[in-house]
Amino acid sequence: MSLPHGALYFYVIEGVQDLFSKNIPKKFSFLHDFVCSSVSTMVCSVVSTPQMVLADRLMADIYPSFPVAVQTIFKKEGLQGFYSGWWPVRVRHRYH
Repeated sequence: MSLPHGALYFYVIEGVQDLFSKNIPKKFSFLHDFVCSSVSTMVCSVVSTPQMVLADRLMADIYPSFPVAVQTIFKKEGLQGFYSGWWPVRVRHRYH
């Protein structure tokens, strides 16, 4: 499941780099890497958070298999169940 995350990360970071280099004055170029990486990380959390939720619950033996995990989380918690813990993870990345 890391392939979709990696592909999205590089797609977003390339797009942000293009926008940054075309629209931000040179005097702010020191922010280039930070801004591009931060934006890409936030966008990619849409993919990585559900992956982490599923992996963590499967490793904890809460569900017997991937299909059962997906079905049960969606049935009991809805789409938001795949994003449980999203805010704490974002804060951790910000201050880590």
